[in-house]
Amino acid sequence: MDRPPIGVPVSNEPSPAMAKRSFQTHNNITGGGLLLYLFLFLGIQTCYQVIEIFKLTMKDPGITSPDRREEYMETVNKLAMNGVVFIISIVIGIAALCIYFRKRLPVHDLFVSEQKMTGKTFINIFFIFFAGQAVGQILGVVIEKLLNLIGMSNAETAKALEGIFGSPAMILYATILGPIAEELVFRGFLMRRFQAWGKLFAIVMTALLFGLFHMNLVQTPYCILIGLVFGYIAMEYGIQWSIIMHIINNGALAFGMEMLSKAIGEEKSNYIFLAFLGVCLIAGIIILIANRRKMAEYISSNRTERPRYFWAILTPTILIVILLTLAMILLTLLLSMAANLG
Repeated sequence: MDRPPIGVPVSNEPSPAMAKRSFQTHNNITGGGLLLYLFLFLGIQTCYQVIEIFKLTMKDPGITSPDRREEYMETVNKLAMNGVVFIISIVIGIAALCIYFRKRLPVHDLFVSEQKMTGKTFINIFFIFFAGQAVGQILGVVIEKLLNLIGMSNAETAKALEGIFGSPAMILYATILGPIAEELVFRGFLMRRFQAWGKLFAIVMTALLFGLFHMNLVQTPYCILIGLVFGYIAMEYGIQWSIIMHIINNGALAFGMEMLSKAIGEEKSNYIFLAFLGVCLIAGIIILIANRRKMAEYISSNRTERPRYFWAILTPTILIVILLTLAMILLTLLLSMAANLG
């Protein structure tokens, strides 16, 4: 290697190529953790469903006949919503991540907090969070209308998701254990690893991957939006608060609305839900406007170089996760359309 000209100081700063390589090496390991979790999460559920469907068709071959298609699809949907299998998959997945990151990210680093949560702050974040969900719901309606223009629909996927509270095990998963697992994965292991490149980068990347992880166009848009809020909460106030907010969303709200729908009817409960989101949207907008300078300062002081987002997406393991989840979103959409046509 040629020596620099005399009088020119030798820089310890890495070259752009070296910086990119170091960045992608670090994030390749991070993405590898998510890929491992995704593989276990989907793999365990898929193996269970394949085995059960095989046993079912061996016992009752006629169930796959065209005239029994509705019965067969209902059985398959029930298999896909087995809460015990979901719980087993996340327990094994979290255990695998603890082992995978044991020398790269101590578990206690997941619970770091920089600020103390106050009652006022929690209320403000509560309204901003559900304002984000309101925007996500509106975006979901827009997406459905656009899909309808090209002869596609999310209707069957949305209908299938309504059965998520169909058993005690699934209720336990959806309201408590699922939120805890998702926060540990995304706002824990992934976010703290991504934080090496800046807070904003970590929050945005985990929100994107969190949304894609849900693998359907019903949930993905608003999960990306609320993932930004989850990320900020965990980054500044500790992951325990993002877990609490996640449980409130899935448990107190989603499950609560499900129970309310059964008690007073779907139409009335929908009006109550829309009214709640409307209030939160207005309050959230007011809070954001009042704190716009603080937000601008936070973004400005915690931003990272824009090329890093592009580098991150092209990191092999992260790219595989993105392509795999996009493929699942497309598959879910096609299956939903096929079921709707049928």
